[in-house]
Amino acid sequence: MKILAGPILKFCGATTDTWTVSFLVVTNSGVAPELHYRDGGNPTTATLPLLHNFQKSWLWSARVTFPRTSSTKEISYSIRTSAHEIAAEFHVPGAGTMPAMAYGSCAGFHSVNDARKYSGIKNERWFHLLRQHHRFAALANSPESSAREIEENPPYHLLLMGGDQVYADSIWEDRRETSKIIEWVEKGQKTSAKFSSLMNNQVERYYMKLYLQRWSERGPADVYARIPSLMMWDDHDIFDGWGSLEQSLHECPVYQGIFRTAAQYFRLFQQHSKTLQEIPGLISQLVRGEVHHTGSSNDQHHSVAFHCDKWAIAALDLRGSRTRTQIVGRRNLDRFLTWLDQLSAQNSSPRHLILMLSIPLVYPSFHMAESFTEHIFNYDGLNDDLRDYWNSGPHREEQVRLIKRLLSFSRTAKCRVTVVSGDVHVATKGAILENQPSEAAEFNKITQLVSSGIVNTPPGQLFTRYLNQMAGRQMDYTFGVTGQMTTFTGTSELFIARRNWLSLQPDSKDRIWVRLHVEGQSDSLSTVIDYPQLPTQT
Repeated sequence: MKILAGPILKFCGATTDTWTVSFLVVTNSGVAPELHYRDGGNPTTATLPLLHNFQKSWLWSARVTFPRTSSTKEISYSIRTSAHEIAAEFHVPGAGTMPAMAYGSCAGFHSVNDARKYSGIKNERWFHLLRQHHRFAALANSPESSAREIEENPPYHLLLMGGDQVYADSIWEDRRETSKIIEWVEKGQKTSAKFSSLMNNQVERYYMKLYLQRWSERGPADVYARIPSLMMWDDHDIFDGWGSLEQSLHECPVYQGIFRTAAQYFRLFQQHSKTLQEIPGLISQLVRGEVHHTGSSNDQHHSVAFHCDKWAIAALDLRGSRTRTQIVGRRNLDRFLTWLDQLSAQNSSPRHLILMLSIPLVYPSFHMAESFTEHIFNYDGLNDDLRDYWNSGPHREEQVRLIKRLLSFSRTAKCRVTVVSGDVHVATKGAILENQPSEAAEFNKITQLVSSGIVNTPPGQLFTRYLNQMAGRQMDYTFGVTGQMTTFTGTSELFIARRNWLSLQPDSKDRIWVRLHVEGQSDSLSTVIDYPQLPTQT
């Protein structure tokens, strides 16, 4: 029995004293593989339960909860079949501490030509992340390392993937896999056409093949086996531009059928869950007193959130209810805001909230520039994204509402809010500021970090210079709330057009040290997200 993909680790939640991880593996046989792991003492063996089967592919997955100790510890494990064994290890953060995190997005190519151009080095940033992780793991395991060295350079406990983990755009071109979809397109995309059983079979085979091919490649496969992930999808995980299409196409049976299958495989591979309700940390299952609203026809919310001691993390689904007139959707946003309210009302609110948004919340408006991106700069890969942002006309109300509530939460809970995003094929940094007199005025700021892409190609130098020239001015969101693009320490570039990934490493003073790892640069670019030393209340 052969292992087709995996093991793939997923973060499923934490308490002060525990850390829960899911293991996923895909085989070509219906015989259950075994999970073997060692957590300090005697080895443990478990048979992996079946998650899903399609044709000659079987997905197996199990969740295991590990106790946390006073410092980072290593868990060694292996997946075994009758003829195959893969061994790896991962790290559990110390009890009550914030995990060290790596962040990436855009883990594929939107263009066949770019894929050919980068064929020999397409996973270069993945291998760089892996080397960093191994270096820190060796440091943590060395008796010669000082306590300070280990504290400042822990191996990564959590891998955040902010969207476009796979690129499904070839669904419109792959005649070998999706001939019936292509035939429907060539006949004029009749919106009354049914999503036939043959279409469904072809589309499911397409997504299964896509994940197996991409996630079995060296580089991403090595990282997924060693750092538990928290993922949220974006349009390319469905297909390019999903949610921003004409409503008649968006809601027609064929497009809805493709979406349902893409969502099914997003849940299976990225969430290790067969149904929506099984997803760990699903916000709709965490909130109390939920406000209900009517959603769109493809209303499937995958937003998740976790809180543990000094830190919290949330990932909003910006595609499950996406249309031309909404990004999150009223019901989905209400659920998140209710969770925020409940979080701030707790006796022990977090000191840092990391909010994953696949699309940057603060970004320059390029309404006048959209036509130039294709005709002058010949870079249509970003043109689609520019029309897709929060600051486009129909989305401004959602944007302002989310920003105002995040700032209010930050002051009320005395919690730093940091947004991590991707999507735009460049790295950049931004800030949202509010001129609000308050005893908690130090929390009138949201930092945004954008890392994109870990694989996908950046725009050309001409367009990048244009972006840097256009993005220098302040953005006004509402009364007293402004946004601006800022730079990482060590560079004057607002937009860094080279492939990259991001690390977020906490320290004992509740600061987060942020490092941007840029292809072709030996030194990372950095910034720090501090936490004010608040006076002790008597």
